Amino acid sequence: MNIMVSREEAVDSINKFLETKKIEDAVILFKHLCDTEGLSDHPGLVQMCDNPALLTMYIVPTIEKLMVTLKINKITDKHNNLIIVF
Repeated sequence: MNIMVSREEAVDSINKFLETKKIEDAVILFKHLCDTEGLSDHPGLVQMCDNPALLTMYIVPTIEKLMVTLKINKITDKHNNLIIVF
């Protein structure tokens, strides 16, 4: 497995998305996931990143997969909503 994104970069990107909730930040997270999975050259990547509806549907699984793959810890509130990662 060839991981191109660093753990620290992924942590920063996830926390930025949690703060802003912008679709541009979701695109960055999805690209990080593709890097960790070795799919950064996949032709469907551009289509996925250009479709906000798909990105919003897959943002939670994307964050969860990044956290598992890169061994990122999380803090949640009492309703299990993600607050911050480290």
